[in-house]
Amino acid sequence: MVQRKKIIIIGGGFGGIFTARKLANHNIDVLLIDKQNHHLFQPLLYQVAAGILSPENVAIPLRLVFADNKNVKVRMEEVLSVDKTTQKVITNENEYFYDFLVIATGSTYNFFGHNEWAKHVFTLKTLAGALKLKNHIQTQFERALVIKDSAEKEKLLTFAIVGAGPTGVEMAGIISEIAKKFTQEESTIKFQDIKVNLIETAERPLAAFSTYLSDYSVQAMHKLGIKVKLNTTVEEIRHNYIKTSEGEIHSNTIVWAAGVLGVGAASLLNILKPARGNKVTVTEYLNLCDDDKVFVIGDTAEFIQNDRPLPGLGSVAKQQGIYLGRALRKIVRGEDRREIKPFKYEDYGIMAIIGKRAAVAELPLVHLQGVPAWILWGLVHLLLLIGFRNRAIVLFDWVWTYLAGSYSSRVINQVNYEA
Repeated sequence: MVQRKKIIIIGGGFGGIFTARKLANHNIDVLLIDKQNHHLFQPLLYQVAAGILSPENVAIPLRLVFADNKNVKVRMEEVLSVDKTTQKVITNENEYFYDFLVIATGSTYNFFGHNEWAKHVFTLKTLAGALKLKNHIQTQFERALVIKDSAEKEKLLTFAIVGAGPTGVEMAGIISEIAKKFTQEESTIKFQDIKVNLIETAERPLAAFSTYLSDYSVQAMHKLGIKVKLNTTVEEIRHNYIKTSEGEIHSNTIVWAAGVLGVGAASLLNILKPARGNKVTVTEYLNLCDDDKVFVIGDTAEFIQNDRPLPGLGSVAKQQGIYLGRALRKIVRGEDRREIKPFKYEDYGIMAIIGKRAAVAELPLVHLQGVPAWILWGLVHLLLLIGFRNRAIVLFDWVWTYLAGSYSSRVINQVNYEA
């Protein structure tokens, strides 16, 4: 009897999930390993931080995803190292042998050589981080109602977001909307007393978008009362303090959304000189240049197409996962690898939401802004969510928030979340 091939997938993000899906119900043993027991839809984490969505609505248990796929096993373990010579994955609990290995460990935030800043800022990469920020934001408003010290009150009502990519723009917009809702409920604090600062080194926000849409985003943010500080470099961050090239900001809430680094793959593979952004360079078939049994996909892979590296988008990881799952099925069946077509990313566009009824979408044939882009953004993100239940609840929460103007999850939980 021929022994079934063993494929190990490290990481339960888009890349790992879609690779495993394409391998499900085939004559292959698939083991999916992740430090968490759930798949997390990171693009909507900022809405968890805002209290619009509950955490369970942007996450789904990995075991539930593959409940009907008996050849896919899930283990919640931390991978410590990979031995390519013996084809072995070493975790904090076990050792697993593989025939093929897929690394899809995602990314973390890049502090550009200032890792000491991390302890003074909030980030949005995990459920714990989003919940910690949600509790913090709601606490700032509650404390501002009762505190007597004017300088301390100003710090409570001042927010600083570093980085004007989609995450930074979306976070700035949602904080402004939270602030407006709060001042409607509590007339003792005026909306103009709340300062939301968006800090960006470049000359315009959403730099990956066209200048036209970028300019629209600036106008939309100004309408929301956001102070957009462009061509501004962060020089220092301390507790409740940020120093920039344009001056100082005293704030209890500093959110970091500036740049990402690939995480996991380079260190697991003992690559001493990774590509830019701590990524691992892969071939046109997504495998390592020196090992055709190890594949790296998603945010931690450096894949060059049209002389440029692919961006760290969920759509890239998803397409790579689908491609790789199909390719591995052919390889396991013994098909000639030379007959497998190289991976090619299909760019269907990029989009970002700024606030209620304000968004931008840059598609191959058309550029949208305002309400049309806002509706499209919502539809696309609903489709990208994994699980019918999550889609239904998120849609209901969005409709409720829009029609009733009520955020569904503003309770301050005193649990000390560790991001």
